[in-house]
Amino acid sequence: MTKHPLKILLLLALLSACSSGTKNGENNRRQITISATKDSSVSDLMEYRFISLETSEECLIGHMADVQMHANRIFVLDSHKSSALFVFDQNGRFLTKVGTKGNGPGEYNHPQSFVIDLRTRSIVINDNNKKQLLYYDLDNYKHKYTKELPGYFQDMSILKNGKIALYSSAAIDQGDRSMNCLQICDSLLNPETTCFDVGFKSDYSFTLGGRNIYHVGERSFVFHNQIPTVYEIVDGGVKPYMDISFDAFSYPTIDYLKKESQGNKDYFLSLFQSGFISSYSIYESQELICTMFSRDMRQLYYGIYNKSNDKSYLYTREEFVRLFGSGLYVFFHSATEDLIIASVNPSFMGKPFSPHADLQVILNGFSPDDNPILCLMKSAGSN
Repeated sequence: MTKHPLKILLLLALLSACSSGTKNGENNRRQITISATKDSSVSDLMEYRFISLETSEECLIGHMADVQMHANRIFVLDSHKSSALFVFDQNGRFLTKVGTKGNGPGEYNHPQSFVIDLRTRSIVINDNNKKQLLYYDLDNYKHKYTKELPGYFQDMSILKNGKIALYSSAAIDQGDRSMNCLQICDSLLNPETTCFDVGFKSDYSFTLGGRNIYHVGERSFVFHNQIPTVYEIVDGGVKPYMDISFDAFSYPTIDYLKKESQGNKDYFLSLFQSGFISSYSIYESQELICTMFSRDMRQLYYGIYNKSNDKSYLYTREEFVRLFGSGLYVFFHSATEDLIIASVNPSFMGKPFSPHADLQVILNGFSPDDNPILCLMKSAGSN
């Protein structure tokens, strides 16, 4: 394990998680239980298309930390090998790189996350090492200005009111070992509200990848990878949005997390052997909620939840790869209003398979050293 601010990223496969959802009470808090299903192929549930990202010395991607799409452009953040933000067109042709790695003014050292801010027409990169937000012009990609962060934060986002939400899984230190994970600041990064109390504090973090703050329309949400409730960010704080459970699997209790992390101990060594869910992540569009979760270091689970009919599907990694019909491991990265954005990497090719026709065209000229292939998913039958 490594200490905060670095995250441990386990990128082994795609997990689309779905469940039966019911609304609970006047606040419309949804209860979702993700159940195992054996009777549906992934291709019956979702439609998808593939985009081959151009590979060159200028845009070699080692690890896709985040992928976002805007105005026929694809933005790909590599937070490890290149530590860079790349821009491709809608056909996968490389356009440019945003910013430069370094320690000088206007340069980033370790980009942890990024957002596209349409209000200021900016690309905002969160540099976790330098504790800075760097703003680049969305049209010409030039550096505009830099803001100093009040601490180390793994994720950040800009809310519909222009305020900035900052997330830290290690909890925000306010001098009293606070267990809050979310800080809301004004547009100048002056802290206003600290909220989202997860009930325990640790400098260790473990995630399957993806963002802890995400948006659906103008609504913003936050979750902790070991806590089952997703919260909506509202004026003055957060409120419960939905609870997610995974069939017969259990989350670690707060008492367990407090005990195992006491004294800032690396509690994941115990968690991996406990039988509890060790981590989960969420990717939500208007139609689908996709999630992946792990119970230990050996097995990942995938599922799909359709909001319109409350149907859910849960698969092991091997089942998902087989039912997906590609023979390739698939990794979720993010979501738009309409799409779940994932990738496939033939370097992790499974058993012999007969891929989809459009994927086969890409694979015919594919090299193991090429960039991963994007996979854009949506609910089958949707417009």
